Amino acid sequence: MIELLCRIGEKHKAEYLLRRNLEVDGKSHQLYYRLFGDVIEKEFESAVCSFKQEFGVALRFSKKYYGFLDKEFRSAPVANKKRKYQLLSRNCKVRFNYSYESAVEADISVATDKETLTANEFLLLYWNLCVGRVFLLKNWRTFIHFKFLQLLNNRVH
Repeated sequence: MIELLCRIGEKHKAEYLLRRNLEVDGKSHQLYYRLFGDVIEKEFESAVCSFKQEFGVALRFSKKYYGFLDKEFRSAPVANKKRKYQLLSRNCKVRFNYSYESAVEADISVATDKETLTANEFLLLYWNLCVGRVFLLKNWRTFIHFKFLQLLNNRVH
């Protein structure tokens, strides 16, 4: 089905469909790289690097989740500067995933074993490819704005 979508000119949709359903094994990666190369993977790594620079934290790889481009890191503050989000002054778990068509999500929480977190112990951000490649707070207003931009972007392609 992926190859058929590519043949009829729906390469963007084919890439997203395969990325969302890619199993972490050799065969799936071979098909993905043969059809689409490593552009999306480089964008994901760029988002992780951008996060480190934008928020002045060091990131250490913690674990890879089952899906493609879904990784968790441990963060630690490295610079003594005023932070946009106080949460990042603490050691955190940061899970990056590329589950949206054109945005990398960063799910940030205090590094703890507690099952329930308070409002100041977690944060959702996304790195939007349509809006200047910076991390934005994920709330309903920005999410709706993001979806609108995504629709415009799809019409252009």
